[in-house]
Amino acid sequence: MEKEQFDEGKFNDLADRTPAFDYCKKCVEEDENDVNALLQLGECYYFGIGTGTDEKEARKIFKRVKKLDPTNKQAKKYNREIIWESISNIFWTVIGFVVCLYWIFVFFDSCEIKPNPKKEFKSYQELVDTNPSNSESWYELGKCYDNGYGTKEDDVLAFECYKKANELDENNATYWNQLGLCYHDGNGTDVDGKKAFECYKKANELDETDAVYWYNLGWCYEYGTGTEVNEKKAFECHKKANELDESLAYVWHRLGLYYEYGIGIEINETKAFECYKKANELDETNAEYWFSLGHCYQEGIGLLDNDFNKAFECYKKANELDNSIPSYWDYLGVYYEYGIGTEINENKAFECYKKALELDDTYSRYWFSLGYCYECGTGTVVNEKNAFEYYKKANELDDTNATYWNRLGLCFQHGTGTEVDGKKAFEYYKKANELDPTVAAYWNHLGLCYDNGTGTEVDGKKAFEYYKKANELDPTVAAYWNRLGLCYDNGTGTEVDGKKAFECYKKATELDNTTAAYWYNLGLCYENGIGTEVDEKKVFECYKKANELDPTDAFYWNRLGLCYDNGTGTEVDGKKAFECYKKALELNNTDSFYWRVLGDCYKDGIGTKANGKKAFKCYKKANKIDKTVSSYWSLLGDCYKDGIGTEVDRKKAFEFYTKANELDADDILALRGLGFCYLYGLGTLEDRAKARELLEKAFELDPDDEDIKSLLVQARITIVYTDDN
Repeated sequence: MEKEQFDEGKFNDLADRTPAFDYCKKCVEEDENDVNALLQLGECYYFGIGTGTDEKEARKIFKRVKKLDPTNKQAKKYNREIIWESISNIFWTVIGFVVCLYWIFVFFDSCEIKPNPKKEFKSYQELVDTNPSNSESWYELGKCYDNGYGTKEDDVLAFECYKKANELDENNATYWNQLGLCYHDGNGTDVDGKKAFECYKKANELDETDAVYWYNLGWCYEYGTGTEVNEKKAFECHKKANELDESLAYVWHRLGLYYEYGIGIEINETKAFECYKKANELDETNAEYWFSLGHCYQEGIGLLDNDFNKAFECYKKANELDNSIPSYWDYLGVYYEYGIGTEINENKAFECYKKALELDDTYSRYWFSLGYCYECGTGTVVNEKNAFEYYKKANELDDTNATYWNRLGLCFQHGTGTEVDGKKAFEYYKKANELDPTVAAYWNHLGLCYDNGTGTEVDGKKAFEYYKKANELDPTVAAYWNRLGLCYDNGTGTEVDGKKAFECYKKATELDNTTAAYWYNLGLCYENGIGTEVDEKKVFECYKKANELDPTDAFYWNRLGLCYDNGTGTEVDGKKAFECYKKALELNNTDSFYWRVLGDCYKDGIGTKANGKKAFKCYKKANKIDKTVSSYWSLLGDCYKDGIGTEVDRKKAFEFYTKANELDADDILALRGLGFCYLYGLGTLEDRAKARELLEKAFELDPDDEDIKSLLVQARITIVYTDDN
């Protein structure tokens, strides 16, 4: 190779490359500081020209060139390339390593040894066959049969294997405990509580450090399984189990029950709540733990107060975790129906009650709840027939429940879904009262039956006694006070006692100021001085309050109208009186008195223009509705006598006055009218003696009536007026 070729770095021919490397190496050996020779030799190592690639040696040479000639750009360039290549190689090496690891893990994961139940079962069989004295093999084989692992589930064979294991090694607590479970639950053998208890006890004696053994033993003491019930020992066993292993949620829950209901220990609601809460924290997938916690929030157990929002959440969670428990659906139904801890949702309430019944149609409560929905139209269309049938079914399933008898009694009394039957209503109320004499409502219902003769003879004395008993049992119910007040007011089953009547009516309004009838009864007392002084102002206030509370009751409108008409407790206001009378009649056009007072307004122009025709029509309607009221006949007599709203007909006038007098000999209007007829011979023969007799009687009844006085003067009767009159 020529020196010029070397200097120019021309090594394109393969034939030239090996001599080139040798030549470069020789030049460097001759002159270690020959920059050009070093640079060419470095390129040979870097690119593998005439020798193998050796980046390490190349970099070493390039570093020497840089040291000899710091301005040499070629050496700098090669150095940078070598460094970046090294970094790149390291990076990709790491990436490659990670990728390899990943695939290695994937490989081993796919190659993981999966359980082979059949193979394991077969191996245990072989172990038992080859070494029948190995207790552990028998135990494991029993577990296979017990759980259907690698073979068909067979409780009998499982029991035999457990028994064999126990016979071979009577010092193994696990085997005793397993046998105890078999005897307890009847798995592969007959249920034998005594043997179950003995096995659990033996397991516990052999190993007192195992919480499960203490728990099983506690269960026996709690329910008397194979031993006498001993709640104290049951509590101690479960407490010991909890001390040994605080991670067992079911043990915490059991302790909660003991603390709540005082089983083997004094009631401690705070600890009960703590135990339930701990059980729930350890296992949030157990519906029963959520339900128990919900019960605490509902009743305020271990808490300062109830928390219905949390109770609802807990019940809802319990239901979500296990929707096969009817009681969870039933509780949710109650919460949705009454808006407890959630908004009222009658549709959901009905669905929940229905679901509870579908899951368990042997429980009376579910029939009753659904029956109530049908009666009230809660989340469904009112269906009284269904309501009655469901109540009846509930009663058939549990004829010891007083509520069901009472509800059926109401159905028979009011004809809800069945024909009205007072006799059955009375019998059912009586049965409810016999089953639970502590419920005030049952006494009240029986009292009403005796009071009104529903299904039995009227007996005022019993009615009063039953009302009194209801009031004693629950003095917070206004209706009972009002009912007693009526008894004292009217002398029903007791002596009339206005003072007690007034006190009862007053107490009723204090307990319930939203019931119009209570205000009305109190108003009557103030109006008539029953048990209190007459107070017209309070009369008006009570009647007005009654009317405001129940503007659909014509009676209150009429009573208020009388106050405005007569100025009772308020200023006389004919217009308001007329409006009230008219409203009363619009609400109830079958009451004769409402027609009569409206007729008075039209006759005398009270609150409206006088209109004889309308007055006559009203009086006639009143008389048509009730022909036993003398005043209606008298008023019509006046109309015929004076031609008010009709033609004068003195014969009819006399007939109507006569009829009124026959119905009520003290009817002043009739006495005055008849006296007038006999005095002037209107509709009958003149008879002054008869006229005087009638008018004198009328005067005795009402000495302030100017018309009567005038007629007496005209009859030439001298009346001596004295202060005594």
